[in-house]
Amino acid sequence: MNEKEFYEELWRQESQCGAKAARPRDWIHRMILDRISDPYANDRTDIAARMLRAGHRILDLGTWGGGFLGRADIQAKFSERHGLDLPSGSVDAAMKRGIAAKVWNLNEIPYPFDSGYFDAVTALAVLEHVFDPISGIREIARLVRPGGQAIVCLPNVASLSNRVRVLLGFLPVTSLDPGWDGGHLHYFTIAETRKLLERSGFRVTHVGISGATQKLRMRWPSLLSGEFILGADRVTP
Repeated sequence: MNEKEFYEELWRQESQCGAKAARPRDWIHRMILDRISDPYANDRTDIAARMLRAGHRILDLGTWGGGFLGRADIQAKFSERHGLDLPSGSVDAAMKRGIAAKVWNLNEIPYPFDSGYFDAVTALAVLEHVFDPISGIREIARLVRPGGQAIVCLPNVASLSNRVRVLLGFLPVTSLDPGWDGGHLHYFTIAETRKLLERSGFRVTHVGISGATQKLRMRWPSLLSGEFILGADRVTP
């Protein structure tokens, strides 16, 4: 199975069964963590939407059917909505939502847009799938105009559950999708992702996490979050 076939099959499963049905939770979450904090509360798309300022053009990398760009609040903020994704079914679904979507392998850089073309670029649960996330962040920086925004969501390998797994001799889990850790190629923490963004020409302005009990877990997000969302402004060169 090649890369495109992998994501085409994942898209087929999720479009037929729904994301929650396709991702059974492991015993650590079912028996302990999910009882403390609902993982489906404060979805990553809700947090990213609140972080975004209004603009003209937005690009969503790995648009996955256009669900994020199809939201009413995103439509109200941006008159042009663009998306790139590898599964053709995802792109077709996004186009039906009125999104200018294209089939594109996100490992193929540069992306098919001029520099500074977008007011905002979002990459929600995407960079862990690409071969070279450093080049991916730099390409996002190229596409975002000075003063524009990037919103990046990534799984947190340093979460409490993953620290326990490693302590017990198990591998960390950052995805419950099929395949080896759901096709995730790289691991991220909040601190290292912040450094990567800042070295690429951004200034981090917002830190968010998904899930319930936000007030409590935001006291120590690097330990108590399963995934994190960073909002960053493109610094004027």
